[in-house]
This record gives sequence, structure tokens and C-alpha cells, in this order.
Amino acid sequence: MIGFGPDSKLSAASQNSVCQGCHNDPKQMAWHNSTHNLEEVACSDCHNVHGAKDPALDRLTVNDTCTSCHTRAKADMHKRSSHPMKWDQMTCIDCHSPHGSMTESALIKPSLNETCAECHADKRGPFLWEHAPVMEDCSSCHSPHGSVNENLLKSRAPQLCQQCHADDGHASRVSSQAGLDAFSAGKSCLNCHSKIHGSNHPAGSNFAR
Repeated sequence: MIGFGPDSKLSAASQNSVCQGCHNDPKQMAWHNSTHNLEEVACSDCHNVHGAKDPALDRLTVNDTCTSCHTRAKADMHKRSSHPMKWDQMTCIDCHSPHGSMTESALIKPSLNETCAECHADKRGPFLWEHAPVMEDCSSCHSPHGSVNENLLKSRAPQLCQQCHADDGHASRVSSQAGLDAFSAGKSCLNCHSKIHGSNHPAGSNFAR
């Protein structure tokens, strides 16, 4: 008799082979190369096998199932700026495929930007004037699971902007008297460069319009 769960004497691979005898649809095609499989996670570690209620399939409990292992993501989603996951208005599987995918981090779309654009369609473009880091990778500036900074930013402006934009004569250094100029007050660089994701304005090369 094959047993499942933490008390099973069989390896995760042996337990999973039984499940995959039936559950072999295209959604599972990347399982063998997935992080969960390589880390020897058994199906029963997440799923309540043939139970009346499966926590991994219920939108109100799936986040708890994922974050029972992914503790860093759990900590991030409780930071002051995060996706609405702690209220279960959004779930881990809205962006990630737990059974693996052909992309990095098991994303549901071919790239990170395409995954983000599923909700943030206004940032998709194409734009007449494109901000290169935005088009390349949203995570260049944003921390997707949560941040202590507004809008999931990895750090606050102007420090975030200065990682790429060196001092070239522009007022690109922090004022010693914060709040006394446009660069250090309010949204810093975004006081002027408000269309930082891209602009379709004919004079939008500086992302100000």
C-alpha cells in the first residue's frame, strides 16, 4: 500500500509518480524541471489528496499554503507597499505556476514584463519614447513581492534613479536641505519626469509629458 504525506516511507518522486499517472495534462509539462520537483516536494505537501477541500486550490487559502515554505515572500507581502495578497484579493498562482513553467521563477507568462502587464496594461507600451529598464525588466526598479518604499520600489528616488543616471550637470544629487528644491521634495525625480514608464507625447523624450 502506497502512503502519502509526511509519514510516508516512500520518496517524494515515488509518491508523485502515482499522481502523475492521471494528472499529466499540459499544465504539468514542466514539472520535471521545476524547482518544487528538484527540491523533492511531494504533491501531498501542498495538496490534500482527494479531500473534500484542497487548500492549494482554494483562493482563500492558497497563499497560506505557498508562504508556509516561502517565508521571505510572506514577509515581503506584509510590507507597507505590496500587492493585495494579505487580503487574499490576489494569489501567488496569479503570477506563478507551482508545477513549473518554461520561464525563470515559474512565471505564468514567457517573461516577467508580460506577467506584470496582465494587470498593469497601461505600462505595457509600445511607447514612442521608451525607458529602457522598463522595457527590459520591471524588477530593475520594483520588488514584486513587497517593499518598504512606495509603489514596490527597491529604493526611494532619487537614489533609485541615480543607480543609472550619474551626475552630468543635471541637479542629480540629494540636497543637504531636503524639501527646499524640486529634486528633493515630494516625489523627487518624478516631480518632473512623471511618465517614467514611457511617453507617447511628441516632446516626451525626457518622460516629462
